[in-house]
Amino acid sequence: MKPLILIFLLVNTMLMQAQNEIEQALDEYADGSIEYISTDELAKLISTDQNIQLLDTRSKEEFEVSFIENALFVGYEDFKLERYEGQLDKDQPIIVYCSIGVRSEKVGKQLKAAGFKNIKNLRGGIFKWYNEGRKIVNENEQETNRIHGYDEKWSQFLKRGEVVY
Repeated sequence: MKPLILIFLLVNTMLMQAQNEIEQALDEYADGSIEYISTDELAKLISTDQNIQLLDTRSKEEFEVSFIENALFVGYEDFKLERYEGQLDKDQPIIVYCSIGVRSEKVGKQLKAAGFKNIKNLRGGIFKWYNEGRKIVNENEQETNRIHGYDEKWSQFLKRGEVVY
């Protein structure tokens, strides 16, 4: 029984360290100009079937590996709002996310400047979402444990799953 407790404590400690590291990176690279939503809050919205628009702002290569179920790929470097005008509703809640919440904040700012009113940025992004044991899916909408790590610097925030590049 004691080895199981030690393993649990070790895994829990690793997850807490990853979350602290994500928080430090957000403090350094994001300015908080788009209101955050927690992973718990997003999970609750999804579980109660709230009418939200979930936008993945990572690269196409990252999205093709896995994403949060029902997310719409919009990209980051080549994000152009006019591509999605018929798909996005300015009055519905929009949740943007990326790996941890830096790139998504920048897309959120563009949406806000274009008149979108209810935009939130997933604090900790898909990395925190997945570290907490929440579901991600592949392009066939099947649950997966594969997740794109962006690069070696940022993939250090992932504490579970098969990291790919």
